[in-house]
Amino acid sequence: MTLFSVKFVIFFAISLILYYVLPKKWQNIMLAIFSYFFIYEIGGEKSIFFLSFSIVITYISALTIEKEQRISLKKFYFISTLTVNFMILLCFKYLNFFIGIGNTIFNVTKSGYAWEKVNFIAPLGITFYTLQIVGYLSDVYMQIYPAERNFLKYLTYSSFYPQIMSGPINKFADVGGQYSDARKFEYKNFTFGLQRIAWGLFKKFVISERLVRVVNTVYGDFRTYEGAYIFVATLLFGLQLYTDFSGSMDIFLGIADCYGIRLQENFKTPFFSKTVPEFWRRWHITLGAWFKDYVFYPMLKSPLFIDIGTKAREKYGKKRGKKIPVFIALTILWFLTGFWHGGLWKYIFGSGLIPCFYTIIGQLFEDHFRYFKAKHNIDDQNHSYVLFQRIRTYILWCSGLIFFRANSFIDGLRLCKHMLKPNFELFTMEGITSLGLDIHDVNITVYALLILYAVEKKQEHEPVREFIAQQNIFYRWIVYLALIFSIIIFGMYGSEFNAVDFIYAGF
Repeated sequence: MTLFSVKFVIFFAISLILYYVLPKKWQNIMLAIFSYFFIYEIGGEKSIFFLSFSIVITYISALTIEKEQRISLKKFYFISTLTVNFMILLCFKYLNFFIGIGNTIFNVTKSGYAWEKVNFIAPLGITFYTLQIVGYLSDVYMQIYPAERNFLKYLTYSSFYPQIMSGPINKFADVGGQYSDARKFEYKNFTFGLQRIAWGLFKKFVISERLVRVVNTVYGDFRTYEGAYIFVATLLFGLQLYTDFSGSMDIFLGIADCYGIRLQENFKTPFFSKTVPEFWRRWHITLGAWFKDYVFYPMLKSPLFIDIGTKAREKYGKKRGKKIPVFIALTILWFLTGFWHGGLWKYIFGSGLIPCFYTIIGQLFEDHFRYFKAKHNIDDQNHSYVLFQRIRTYILWCSGLIFFRANSFIDGLRLCKHMLKPNFELFTMEGITSLGLDIHDVNITVYALLILYAVEKKQEHEPVREFIAQQNIFYRWIVYLALIFSIIIFGMYGSEFNAVDFIYAGF
């Protein structure tokens, strides 16, 4: 069963009917059954086993930590449970990274020995649900909220299938309470959910699946498609990644809405960001929040970093010295963010160290930028300057995507080299149509991106679904039907077309 199959549509329809028809006290049971069926169909028995194992040990550990009076034993239970969960995650997702480092060391020492890389198939959604349940356990340990005693509620929260494949990474404090209440059928939740699903399908099938052809063509043969081809393909990959990932979020959050469950938002119109840090606060919001809450801030509060800060202020002065522990923590944070994406150097650089570099440079030269703007009377709110900031931020973000999309870190370096070659054949009709799209597809893509921009612009000021709901029925149904028929008529699918899986489902 895939998300785009008839089997899933039937499963979703039947699950909704049973969910609302059966007694309310059975709702969590039904959600757990639906989730386990979905996970089994896509991920198999292994995914079921490791998810269940992590849920059970964190549930027991949280209760034990709360009841235990001795601080040393609390810490022991907490660290032991964290270690078990992260060791499972490391073995399935990141073991080859460490094997590669080990083999590199052996090559340097000329020992001639090398470990063979493994080819494990990771349990479905392990990178997402591990962070979610570890976050829950950490909050219980820090006494932010009490341990959940209702196992069924915790099981449903941890395994709810719309969040398994691509997130969001929900905090128990934010969504856990919804699993305590009986959810009655509400027309608004149901229709809003379907609208969001349709919008996600529009992003995926009308925009992303067209852009992926261009991106794959250029990145698959970058020695032929040099210069402007690589530059433009990288900018288009940013749009492809966004419409794919945010499209998946729209679909999964829309499915959750239909069940009466509001999951956390993962995007907030990131392309309207004026700086790189702001962009990452709007992009993959729940992942960034997780690393800040459970890695960045604990590091800064640790005795080691407090000591580093004290010595740095003594040596470099108060203003400069206080930034040093922050920059060290930021580097570790961004390294782990890139590492989380797959344990490959291309991700560590593309989604980690490059954004980290821009963030630190921005803070180092903040005073200089402020002085430059004051000297030249640059108004931060001026429309042209805001537009410049947004374009600059997008290009800086895309510079990291070169490595993110490349087949390897070395290929990423080669792409940078080939991008600098003076080739402008792209800006001809023949150059455009050589990338896998005919002129009809190009026109559809342009119009679809303009629609996306208009919706995102509106979303900056108020929820689009709420705005549409306030209009008269004639206007509303014009919008609904236009969206539905756009997907049916202009979507990229059919017997000879296989939709590319959601990119972040692979993480």
